[in-house]
Amino acid sequence: MHGESGAVQLVYSDTVTNEVERNLSKKVPPALAHFHTVQASGTLESTEPPQALVDECGDLVQLKDAAIIAAAIHSDCEWIATFNEKHLLSARAAIIPRYNITTARSDEILETLGLIRSP
Repeated sequence: MHGESGAVQLVYSDTVTNEVERNLSKKVPPALAHFHTVQASGTLESTEPPQALVDECGDLVQLKDAAIIAAAIHSDCEWIATFNEKHLLSARAAIIPRYNITTARSDEILETLGLIRSP
């Protein structure tokens, strides 16, 4: 999990890209251009999990969200950063023991990694 700064490598998949674009377009349209700039910067790693892995994760969460878990597994990620309380954060107790991946909000992850301090 070492990126350019030596701390974190960010990984995304087409599913993640589609979700981010849809949510930013709907909720924060000006942020969409910034997302595309970051995405084009080469600091993100792209991955696509095999469908069989997506299907396997589908017994924990909806298939759309299973693709996110599968992408994390496929890339040997330790964390899934999300604000999706309804589907991903609510399933974190099942995801951690099964896949050894922690699902948390980005601020929780950054705090745990010592990259930010809580107020």
